[in-house]
Amino acid sequence: MPPRELIAHLIIVLALAAGGWMLVVEPVARRAAGAERALAETGAASARVDLRALEQFSARAEAIRSRLQALDRTGRLADDTGLLYTTLRDAARAAGVQVISAHPGSVHSTAPKASSESPAEPAARVRTAQMQVDGTPQAMATFFDGLQSLDAFLRPVAIVITPNRHDHGASVRAHITLELHTYERPDALARITDATS
Repeated sequence: MPPRELIAHLIIVLALAAGGWMLVVEPVARRAAGAERALAETGAASARVDLRALEQFSARAEAIRSRLQALDRTGRLADDTGLLYTTLRDAARAAGVQVISAHPGSVHSTAPKASSESPAEPAARVRTAQMQVDGTPQAMATFFDGLQSLDAFLRPVAIVITPNRHDHGASVRAHITLELHTYERPDALARITDATS
């Protein structure tokens, strides 16, 4: 075969190969690149959404954890009688009243109650405490205000105030019965605060 024919055949083969490439391979490669690009964009958008949802969940979980820890702090007085009486004596001292006596009372649990109109109330342990304090009527009012500001689920259930006989009514004696509540959390909620402690 003369070199001229060989060159012509070679040009025809190259032209067929280039045409085949342009008609078959290039469109398939273009579609594959487009699909790959779309997949990458979808993955990036999905990652942004997942990251935002994760950040929102994390912020909400931290708020729940913080609230549960605050609830735990409010129940400490009911669980720890030493802390309870130290706190009550400090409140009395700050108000200017004198603690005559302070005695622990009973502890009992309440069962959750549910009705068709309201959700179940959580189970609670209730501790009672009795105390007698002496002071001026103004100091007594300050003491009761101080009790309300304690970081505890505390409520006076009985208060009897009588004038002190020995100082002709310049001071009064209060006989007080308090209830302190601590709420029991379900195990799932307990694990939330335990995991961060």
